[in-house]
Amino acid sequence: MAHISATGRNKVPGTEYNLGAGTSLNAIMEACDAIHQNATASRKRVLVVQIHGGQSGVLAVVSGLAVGAASVCISEEDADGKSQGRVFIQSEATSKTYTTDMVSTIIKREGHQQFNPF
Repeated sequence: MAHISATGRNKVPGTEYNLGAGTSLNAIMEACDAIHQNATASRKRVLVVQIHGGQSGVLAVVSGLAVGAASVCISEEDADGKSQGRVFIQSEATSKTYTTDMVSTIIKREGHQQFNPF
């Protein structure tokens, strides 16, 4: 009998793979692909996505690579705010100050109404 962990956070000690993280990644890719078409249809749209995963930024980083994100912010690294692009991925616990809603507001205000984050 083999026990395989099933969690979306991919933080079970002693394991490299589990069922939940792969399923989560597939769901994130499908959702980002669907709404990315809407973001690229207009030059004034930026896609800000929050990825759940607790204190681990693994799922956010892998998701960012999979969908071609311009920036991925995780709790393990400080954000520099210098990236450019239309897809911005942020893990759930990146910062208590810079929540996903706040990042969307900053993009909208600092972009001088050039961008419409959704």
